[in-house]
Order: sequence, then structure tokens, then C-alpha cells
Amino acid sequence: MEITQIKIELKEYIEALLSPEIEITDNSTLEDMNVDSLALVKLFVFIEKKFGVMLGEIGIRKENIATFGKISELIFDNKKD
Repeated sequence: MEITQIKIELKEYIEALLSPEIEITDNSTLEDMNVDSLALVKLFVFIEKKFGVMLGEIGIRKENIATFGKISELIFDNKKD
């Protein structure tokens, strides 16, 4: 799966979870996307189920999830095909 497809699916999930009116770019932060703690947990579960990326195993650092683009890269670099 290419990173472009990851971004599309991730964006669609975030919009469905929070709001389709949110403008999401690679530089959008969690705060920009209105991701609160509950939404963050739901997002992590989605990432693990959809992409097979076990976030707890790879270790999540704040800089790895700072923006939409960083989250997408984290998934791309660790996904299970």
C-alpha cells in the first residue's frame, strides 16, 4: 500500500469520526483536527486494525504523531501487508 492510499483512508476515518468539515493537510496537528483523548484511542485502534501497525509495540513518541503527515509516515514505515 502506497502512502497516498494510507493518507486517503486515514483522512476518511478521521472525517467520519470527528467531522467532514475539518480540513486535513500533512501539517495538521491533532489539535487542528480536534482529536481529543477518546478520539486518539479510537484512531489508534483503527490504525492497528486497518494497517496492522501495533503502535504499542513500536513505541509511540510525540514527534511521531505530531501531524497528520507524521502519523501517515509512521503507518507506512511499520505497516503489515
